[in-house]
Amino acid sequence: MKFGIEQKTALIHVGLGAIVGFTSNLMGGGLTTILVAIIFLAVSAQLTSRLIPTLYPEVEYNKKWWLANALYPLVSFWLFTWVLLFNI
Repeated sequence: MKFGIEQKTALIHVGLGAIVGFTSNLMGGGLTTILVAIIFLAVSAQLTSRLIPTLYPEVEYNKKWWLANALYPLVSFWLFTWVLLFNI
């Protein structure tokens, strides 16, 4: 199975979302966890927005592309992991 750029980017952000969810669970809850998630999202967005276009310059990267392939997977897996570990 060959992954395209969308699948690779989404997979990276799914893994990062799971890491942030685990970290949020360790922090205990509250505004601190949301702040850490926002900071982690900003840092990962900066890193991937600089790295991905250099690897795949043929794709047009607009806000809609980043929203669908980076933000949604990261936030959804952050919440999923956080809630899953919170309920254990």
